[in-house]
Amino acid sequence: MDDRDAGLDDGSGHGHRVPPAQLVGGNRVQLLQGGDELFPAMVAAMAAARHEVWLATYIFHDDGSGRAVAEALLAAAARGVSVHVVVDGFGSHGTLNTVRQWLRHPGVQFEVFRPMERWWSWLMPGQLRRLHQKLCVVDRDVAFVGGINVIDDRFDLNHGRSDQPRLDFAVAVQGPLVMAVHTTALAVWTRARLGHLWRDEV
Repeated sequence: MDDRDAGLDDGSGHGHRVPPAQLVGGNRVQLLQGGDELFPAMVAAMAAARHEVWLATYIFHDDGSGRAVAEALLAAAARGVSVHVVVDGFGSHGTLNTVRQWLRHPGVQFEVFRPMERWWSWLMPGQLRRLHQKLCVVDRDVAFVGGINVIDDRFDLNHGRSDQPRLDFAVAVQGPLVMAVHTTALAVWTRARLGHLWRDEV
């Protein structure tokens, strides 16, 4: 998402603008290596959620790791927590039907960023600009940011299973920076939602 995508309007007249990058102190940051550390931390945060969970990811895979995250999201929604999930239409194309079924719950607001469900979708302008953020925000209290998709560390989409996990990292953040991550997650979900409403209207 670039500057042209940053100013988003949810129809209420109030845009959700992603704030510019700036140095902000007073944060607690924990480095997480791979999904082996990230997913249990995310699931624990979701289990403690009282108000809202936002998740944005390029790939949401239909494996054990994806299932664990989906079950945590569903459990939060069942407790009355507001759950918003957005996945990329290309990155999650192969597993989209399964993930939709997993997250089928009135409390889960599920959106697809630039879906590829029809052949003409591949011809539409801007389809190469995808949702590559990997973000999760719980209760505006803790945020998870990094390069890890919701997919098992030991599975590669091109090469299959591996004995060794991928070397990838994320961070868990608490402090003032959480609001910036929340605003970004809200912005990408809103953009996907507005695109969904536009397609329904057409």
